[in-house]
Amino acid sequence: MRTPAVVVAVALVALPLAARPAAAGVTLVRGSGAIASVSHTSADGCVHTVAEIAALQGSGGELASGVYVTGSQEDVCAGTGNGFAGFSPGGVTALGLLFGRVHATVVAPSYSGGADVTFAIDLTWLGTGPVSRSHDVWDDGSAINVQWNASRAAITAGAVVADGVALDVDSALLARELSATITR
Repeated sequence: MRTPAVVVAVALVALPLAARPAAAGVTLVRGSGAIASVSHTSADGCVHTVAEIAALQGSGGELASGVYVTGSQEDVCAGTGNGFAGFSPGGVTALGLLFGRVHATVVAPSYSGGADVTFAIDLTWLGTGPVSRSHDVWDDGSAINVQWNASRAAITAGAVVADGVALDVDSALLARELSATITR
């Protein structure tokens, strides 16, 4: 596992900056997540619902650990649409790129004047196939940013229900990130 070496490398780089008299700081963000794209088309073909579920478990970042849902419903027969987004804290278990589990209810308020959408999520992710990795380092003159990402396709079991209607899981992914910002 490379994560301990990464933390040591970031800490070593940060030591000389932290010893400087100027205000220097190190921010470390670490997290795992499970992501699923879901959809449904009504029996009459009129109402299309699409949503993205992001279950995050981490520390140090701007996003709280929990379940995020964003999406839209479009009634092509009536010519109307509804965008929505919601969050529920907790309910997430993430084990790197191996496993993810969500058992939560998320109320996603409309941001377009439509009705709120309530999601009942009971979904398990299991990582499959190869792991994709990336990393990047950049310096904008006032800070050095370092980022390591890894992701893996996943299969799912369970259900996602929006306002009583079961949605299909179209794609699923497990992800992990470690990033650091060293300000000068």
